[in-house]
Amino acid sequence: MVEGIAPQAAYAIGIAQLCYHEYGATLVVTSVRDGKHGERSLHPSGLAFDCRTRNLSPHTVSGIVQDMKFHLDPLGYDVVLEHDPPHIHVEYDKKGDEDWIQTIP
Repeated sequence: MVEGIAPQAAYAIGIAQLCYHEYGATLVVTSVRDGKHGERSLHPSGLAFDCRTRNLSPHTVSGIVQDMKFHLDPLGYDVVLEHDPPHIHVEYDKKGDEDWIQTIP
């Protein structure tokens, strides 16, 4: 368990785990509240995390990103494939009526 992780990020990590599993890959979360991030980063608040991609083929990474976007974007998340260094960045950044909690029974 990561200290200080927001429930929104924990939920998205579960979705990421399922998406990685669909492609036969293992999710490795490389950063939540730690590491160096930009001034406006949501990492310090526990609302963002990064996923390892360096051990995956470009085709696999593309599929995982598409699946994660399909499941998370409508709920207020941003899923971004970063290139330097390569990783998937996920953050909860609600816009308008989007709300991750509406999906939980």
